[in-house]
Amino acid sequence: MISENCDLSKSCVWTILNESGAQPYRSTPVQGFLPRHAERRYTWCNFVMNNLEDHTTFLADIIWTNEAFFRVTECLIDRTFIPGCWKIRDTLSKFHINYAVRLMFGAKF
Repeated sequence: MISENCDLSKSCVWTILNESGAQPYRSTPVQGFLPRHAERRYTWCNFVMNNLEDHTTFLADIIWTNEAFFRVTECLIDRTFIPGCWKIRDTLSKFHINYAVRLMFGAKF
């Protein structure tokens, strides 16, 4: 605990954190990685590294999301063109994110 390590009261620590604009954080236990996950993680890393060679903004073009906050109706995604293949609605951006969506939802190549 911060208060014990710094020899301060809990209320003093909370005041300092609040005044600095820090947000409370609570760690959440998650399922650990299993040996069977290693191959998929290795495949993903190779996929990213290979695409970065040809497309330097590859990672910036992927739509990263947390499934707890992801709502298709509130984002700039259009699913109407090809089933299972989403594209950014922005007409200036013709960048296809099919690979990212398939990986996010566990589809195999």
